[in-house]
Amino acid sequence: MEYCYIFLPLSLDISQSLSIVIQNDGNIISPLKNRTIEELLEIQKQKFTVLIIHAEHVSIYNIKLPNLSSKKAQTAIEFAIEPQLAQSMTSVHLTYNYDQTNQSYKVIVLDKRKLKTLIEQ
Repeated sequence: MEYCYIFLPLSLDISQSLSIVIQNDGNIISPLKNRTIEELLEIQKQKFTVLIIHAEHVSIYNIKLPNLSSKKAQTAIEFAIEPQLAQSMTSVHLTYNYDQTNQSYKVIVLDKRKLKTLIEQ
């Protein structure tokens, strides 16, 4: 498996990002460098692509809940996190993962407008 990592700058301007392609065993296929959008589209084909964004653009929460089915987890997380947000649930994107060690969900919240800005570049 090959991985394409794209490191977005604080501005979220993908044309100013750095990227690298690495094999599963750690060998570098394509070195870390700035690439055009066309080059990024080409190098990330057939690869697992990871966008890395600055933590300033997300909020991270630890929600104490038991390990639930996916649908129940999403509903419970939204209910638990909504009072903590300055925005409505419809204007944010949530991603989460259950942490067995702490028996809680790590929840990352990203403003959908920022996500849309990335997609439209």
